[in-house]
Amino acid sequence: MSDRRTSLYGGSASPCGDCVHFERKTHMSTHPDAGGWAAPAGDRESLTDRLKRYILDKRMLSGDPLPSETDLAEILSASRSSVREALRTLAALDIIEIRHGHGTFVGQMSFAGTIESLIFKGLLSSQGDLEVIDDLIDLREAFDIALTDHVMAGLAQTPDPDIEETLADMDLHAAANNAAGVESAEKRFHEQLLGHAGNKLATQLGTALWQVHTTVANTIRTPSQEELLATAKIHRTMYVMALHSRGRRYQAAILDRYEPLRGQVEKLTGNTDSAGGHPTTEQTLR
Repeated sequence: MSDRRTSLYGGSASPCGDCVHFERKTHMSTHPDAGGWAAPAGDRESLTDRLKRYILDKRMLSGDPLPSETDLAEILSASRSSVREALRTLAALDIIEIRHGHGTFVGQMSFAGTIESLIFKGLLSSQGDLEVIDDLIDLREAFDIALTDHVMAGLAQTPDPDIEETLADMDLHAAANNAAGVESAEKRFHEQLLGHAGNKLATQLGTALWQVHTTVANTIRTPSQEELLATAKIHRTMYVMALHSRGRRYQAAILDRYEPLRGQVEKLTGNTDSAGGHPTTEQTLR
C-alpha cells in the first residue's frame, strides 16, 4: 500500500508518525488577460463596472461569448461567487445573456430593465392617483408625433405590404372581439411603422413604451368591441395619412388613438376638464 495519500485539497499527504502534512497546490492563472482588469489599489470601481469595462475594452458585440466564470475571476482578480453575482446583475439589465449549458454572451442591450421598472411604477400608480398612466399617454403621444416627418420620409409614398397585412389581421381580430389579437397586431404595426423612421433605437424605444403603456392600461380598462373596431380603424387611418404624407392628419389620428384611455383616466380621477394642455383633433388640424 502506498505511503502517500491524496488530500481532499488536491495536494499530497505524507505520513510522519501519526500525523499527516498537507501540501496545498497553488492555482496558477492561465488566462492571458488574468489580472488585467483588477481594481487598482484604492479604486472603488465595482465589479460590474469592471466587467462592463472589459467588454468595452475588448470591443465585444452583442452575441459575442464571454470567458468562463473561472477565467473572469482571474481576469478581474475576484472570487467566482462575486463574478457570478455581477453576471446576474448585468443579465437583469440585458447587458449580458446567460444561456445555461452554453455559456455567457454579450446581451442585446434592450430596454428590458427599464420596461420592468416602468411597468411596476405604472401598476403602483393604477392603484392610486393614475398620474404615471397619464404621463405615459403624454409620452407616447409626444414620441409618435415627433417621428412624423421621419416615418413619412421612410414610407416615401410607397405602400408597405407587411403593414397592410397587419392591419387586415387587426380588422379580423376586432371583428371577432379578440382583444389579445388586436393588441398583438397593434404592437406589430407600431414596430413596422417606426421601422420606416430609419432609427433602430427609436423602434426599440417605441416598442418599449408600447409595452409599458399597454400593460398598465389593461389594469384599468377592458376595451369593448366597439373600441376594438375603432382602434383598428384609427391605425389604418394613421398608416394611410403617413403613406400620403399628410402629417397633420397623421398626428390627429395619433391623438384619437389615445383619447379613450385619457378619458378613462380623467373619469377615474374625477378630472373631466381636458383643457389642461391636451390638444383636440380640431386644434391639431388648424
